Amino acid sequence: MNEVDKMIRENYENSKKLNEYNNKIYGDIVCYIRVSSLPSTKMEEIISDLLEMFLRYEKEGKSIDDIIGSDYKAYCDSIITAALDNRFHVEKLTDVLYIIINGLFVIFSINFLIDYLPKLMEYRKIISYQLSLLSFFMNSTLIFISVFAIFRFFGKNAFEKPSKKSLFLFFFALMILLFPLAFFKVILKNYFVISINPYAVITIIIIYWLYKLITKIRNKAAI
Repeated sequence: MNEVDKMIRENYENSKKLNEYNNKIYGDIVCYIRVSSLPSTKMEEIISDLLEMFLRYEKEGKSIDDIIGSDYKAYCDSIITAALDNRFHVEKLTDVLYIIINGLFVIFSINFLIDYLPKLMEYRKIISYQLSLLSFFMNSTLIFISVFAIFRFFGKNAFEKPSKKSLFLFFFALMILLFPLAFFKVILKNYFVISINPYAVITIIIIYWLYKLITKIRNKAAI
C-alpha cells in the first residue's frame, strides 16, 4: 500500500499545477474513477496518465474538452472498461482488507477515548476497559456501510449535481438499511462484554498511530 499512497500524493501535488478549470475536471474524474472496481494500483496509474496528459495539453494551450469531449462520464467509462477484466485480483481483496483493518483501528481508538476516558476521570484511577464485542461490531458495520454508500453515491455523481429527489431517496434508503443495525446495536450492547487491560489497549493504539505517522513522513520524504 505504500507505493499506492506515494502515487496518490504525487498525483495530488502535480494536480496543483493545473489551472482552476482543468483542476475541477481532473478532480471530478478522480472521484469517479476511485469508486470503480479497479485495483488501487491500476486506478492510480490511470489517474497519473490522465494528469500527465492534462498538464501536457494545458502547456500546449489546448483545451481538454477538445481532446476528451464534454461527456466526461462516458470518457471515464471507456477507460475503466478497457482496464477492467473479470479476473479475480488479490490486490482488490488486499485493498478492502486494508481499509477494513485501518477503519477498525480508527473506530477502536475513538471508542476507547469516548468510552474509557470519562470513566477514568470519574473514578480517578485505572480501571479495566469494558468492550461490548457485538456493539462494537454493529457500530463498525454502521460506519463502514454509511461511508461506503455516501462515497460511492457522490463519486458516481461527480459530473452532475444530484437532484433533491435523488438525494432524498438515497438517504431514505440508507436509513432503512441502517435502522435494523442501529436497533440491534442498542439491544445487544450489554452482551458479550469483555474486560481488557487498559495498558494493553493504550499500547496497541500508540503503536498503530506511530506507525501511521512514520509511514506518512516516509511517503512525504519519498516525493
